[in-house]
Amino acid sequence: HNAYVTKFNAAITKLKDAGLPTWKEDPYKIIQKFEDVPADVRKTIRDNGGGYVNHQLFWLNMAPPSDAGQPSAPLLNAIQSSFGSVDALKEKFSTEATNVFGSGWAWLTLDQNKHLKIIATANQDTPVMVGSLPILGLDVWEHAYYLKYNNRRPEYIKNWWS
Repeated sequence: HNAYVTKFNAAITKLKDAGLPTWKEDPYKIIQKFEDVPADVRKTIRDNGGGYVNHQLFWLNMAPPSDAGQPSAPLLNAIQSSFGSVDALKEKFSTEATNVFGSGWAWLTLDQNKHLKIIATANQDTPVMVGSLPILGLDVWEHAYYLKYNNRRPEYIKNWWS
């Protein structure tokens, strides 16, 4: 995570001249304005800014099983409306995560129309880049699971839920 932050911060110095906010002001705005980022730092912002934003949410959402709880009533209602049940959400999310080609992420997002969606992104791309609000994200880069699960991504995903 620190490597993403360090490289993202280095790229931010080049953004000040473009009139974009600095990282300390709001990293999400930089990602949201990704298309406005100067070409010479766009890849660094995409890879490292995306990595920062994605991992920030990933670490905030992680908890030991003893601390895990149920979704709040409004979120539970939205899940039931969109997917039928929490179990159906987990199944669809797990399938999306399993099917990510190469490295990337699976997401539960709130789209611009305020609908829950499950999507996947490649590498360190983030739903923020397309105007969606990430609610839950799962890192399916091999570095996230290889030491414990080798190439058994579906097992990692199944155990991530518990």
